[in-house]
Amino acid sequence: MSKPCCPHGAARFAAAGALLAFCVSAPAQPANDRCIDAIAVVGQGTVAFSNVGATTDGPSPCAEQGADVWARYVPTAPGSIEVSTCTPALTFDTVVSAYRECPEDPNDVALLLGCNDDGPDSLCELSGGSLLRVPVGWAPVIIQIGGKGGQQGECELSVTPCTADFDADGVIGLGDLAILLADYGVACGSAAACDGDLEPDGDVDLTDLAVLLGRFGTECP
Repeated sequence: MSKPCCPHGAARFAAAGALLAFCVSAPAQPANDRCIDAIAVVGQGTVAFSNVGATTDGPSPCAEQGADVWARYVPTAPGSIEVSTCTPALTFDTVVSAYRECPEDPNDVALLLGCNDDGPDSLCELSGGSLLRVPVGWAPVIIQIGGKGGQQGECELSVTPCTADFDADGVIGLGDLAILLADYGVACGSAAACDGDLEPDGDVDLTDLAVLLGRFGTECP
């Protein structure tokens, strides 16, 4: 839980004048400063955000980062998502990570799906932006956006889904077909089984296979 910047009653003491002045002018923490307060992103879209004034409550799986803010991506279909901060609005060097759930503490990376510091696109790397692709099912994905070395500024988070890209390699191919066939005929009695239910109609069947085959050989946007 965040603590107030100034001690109680600081305004009553002349000796605390400098501290009080600092606290009054310090920027407010963003609404999504903590993972439990992550902003929701549904489907494809771009969300503007700022980490100015943010605290740090997440891990640093790729590079040392601080002042992190959080987003909660809600999938509209299983496959993969490309997460990017490489937009013209970027004003600081970002580090982006994706998790299955909110990390329990700053050392918890067991739930990590993927992370990126710079790139891999050359223009993205030069701007200090981050770009990664991770698999998604029907369960929400937690996204952490931090400033490298604690940098702060303004940016946009862009999320682009790719239906049926189960192995998150950017192409609908044999790997994705193998994953779907492994669950073929399975009813959605668990979240993992439902991840192949592209339709969705409660099980993995011919309708899901038809969706995948209709996209077979295509590259993700």
